[in-house]
Amino acid sequence: PALTDLMSKVPDARYVNIYGATEINDVTAYDIKTAPRVGALPIGYACDHMELLILDDDNIPVTEGVGELCARGPTLARGYWGDPEMTALKFVQNPLHDTFRDPVYRTGDLVRRDADGLVHYVGRRDAQVKIRGYRINIREVEDAILTHARISEAAVVDGDAEGGGKMLKAFIALKAGETIQEREMKRHIAQALPNYMVPEAFVFANDLPKTATGKIDRVRLKAGESPAE
Repeated sequence: PALTDLMSKVPDARYVNIYGATEINDVTAYDIKTAPRVGALPIGYACDHMELLILDDDNIPVTEGVGELCARGPTLARGYWGDPEMTALKFVQNPLHDTFRDPVYRTGDLVRRDADGLVHYVGRRDAQVKIRGYRINIREVEDAILTHARISEAAVVDGDAEGGGKMLKAFIALKAGETIQEREMKRHIAQALPNYMVPEAFVFANDLPKTATGKIDRVRLKAGESPAE
């Protein structure tokens, strides 16, 4: 609605959806002719100075379906200052050859390319987990939880289940003075998502731990830290 309103008020301007990251600058761009009524805008085509690689979990280029967006080009950074481990993880050798040093930046973003060559953002790689053979986007589970009127915050992480395998665990912060039962929460999520996406365990709290930038600290939750009750 905001974009539609802006385009109606300033009809002669050029509108562009630009996708990029600090580590590599602008990667793709999409000229917006009309604002979409539903869904998200594509992130577009590769900028002239960029080469895109969409890779699967085995670093094989994806021709159909979803893969991780990787990019190479002259604006690529050399790495992270003072963090060689993260540099090695995110700045990798071009998997298409090993004849010379050719770093590629792994964005961590999952995308798909449509029949017209347009690239569409799907989600974050670190939000994808595999539970009992199903690939689940935990952000979808969090979004379903947050539609409940009595909930202020939610974070879902994967963990080890008793007897082996993986399970989903939801950490939920309730609004002041509110209470909710686990059974009600499961029913609420199941109205929007299939049963295999409903967390098996729930922890209710007054507040969830935060990072230095104010975001929910999923690393601490996954490590077993109890939120404030």
